[in-house]
Amino acid sequence: MKASALFKQYVWLVGTISSAGRITLREINERWLRTEMSQGVFFSRRW
Repeated sequence: MKASALFKQYVWLVGTISSAGRITLREINERWLRTEMSQGVFFSRRW
């Protein structure tokens, strides 16, 4: 994975957590799957 793609994913994750306040991994996955970045792949605890 290119560094720029990984950076975009981190920015998306931080923004999602920041705007939600408290959020579960399940909720993150639901939101993640709605983005084009996910390419239909679940969010992983580790990248």
